[in-house]
Formats: sequence, structure tokens, C-alpha cells
Amino acid sequence: MRYNLSIKYLSAAILSVGLCLGTLLPAQAELVPPPVQDFSHTNACTPVSRKAVIQANSHLYVSPLSSIVSARVGKSKKKVRVTSAYTAADGSRWLKVVLPDSHQGWTLQSNMLGVVDARTFALRHRKAIKKKRGALTKFTQNQPVIFWTYPNSGEIYAQADGDPEMGIGYDQICIDHHQRVWGHVAYYRSIRDVWICLSAPHSTSF
Repeated sequence: MRYNLSIKYLSAAILSVGLCLGTLLPAQAELVPPPVQDFSHTNACTPVSRKAVIQANSHLYVSPLSSIVSARVGKSKKKVRVTSAYTAADGSRWLKVVLPDSHQGWTLQSNMLGVVDARTFALRHRKAIKKKRGALTKFTQNQPVIFWTYPNSGEIYAQADGDPEMGIGYDQICIDHHQRVWGHVAYYRSIRDVWICLSAPHSTSF
């Protein structure tokens, strides 16, 4: 009799644990959020490659459609890199920016302060810039090509190895007061809207 009672109690205990697990496991699974696609990869966004300055005390958000803050700018303005742009249904313009500490997020364009970059340089010097397509194909081995924000800006935007076979294509040229020839690079390995010095592509001393 005692043996039969023990079996009954054991069976009831196992059934109770099973019911508890059956009710708990789905609830725990619901706590895991689904993967969220980077908003800048959606078709509504335009790739951008610009430098700018963001005002102090600005907030960066996970996306233009989110109220979640991804980063905060301190008490002083900062130079940032703009990588994407988005225009909301109400006409507001949003920019995705990367802070110096690599934190990133979206902010209204009204929070940005303009600085001279490749676009503003092109507007100011449009008479000196000539349309000419070509490719830089001669590189010094083990030395990266230097990409500048604009000619003689003193600001290196990026560095990358040159491709001897494909080269680095350019669509415009200009000649500075030192008679150095510069080429505008629309796109190269995710680098956009920059300039290289065709006369000295590896130099960093301008």
C-alpha cells in the first residue's frame, strides 16, 4: 500500500513539474527580443559620407522612429562623421552620425553645425574643378593611399590600400597653388566623396 501511494505521489510531482515547465518556457522565450535590422540599411535611407559638428547636449536615437536614446553628446560640441540620411513623413531631416568615441545614432539635422567638406569645397571652387575620369593605378608597396576631406584640408578622412588592377577611380580633378593634381573619388571601398592627391597619393604632410 505504501509503495502504491509513493508511486502516486511521485507521478503527481512529475506531472506538476511538467505543467510548470510548460507554462514557464514559452514566457521566457517571449522575453528574447527579435533581431532588429539597422535602420540605415533600409531603402528609405541615403548613404552619406560627410564630416560635421554636432551641437552640445544633443541626443542620438536608435532610429528616427524610436524614442530610445543610444548616446548623448557632452557639454561641448563635437566633430562627427555622417553616414546616412533620412527624411521623415513630416519633412524633418535625420542624420546618422558616429561620435569620436565610436558611439552612433540618429539626430535631427537641425542639431548639426556646418563645416567645410567635399561638398562645400566643390561649391566654393567649382570654377577650378574640371570633370575628368581616370584611375590611379601606381602605388608604393606597403603604403596606404591617403583620402582627404578636400584638397589641402589638412584632415585625413581615411586610409586604404590601392588596387593595382582596378585602381582608384576619380571623376573630377583640380590643381592647387602648389601645382599638385587632386582627384575626386566618389566611392572606393565604402569611402565616399573624398579627394586623393594624384601627385603624391601616399603623403600625409599637406
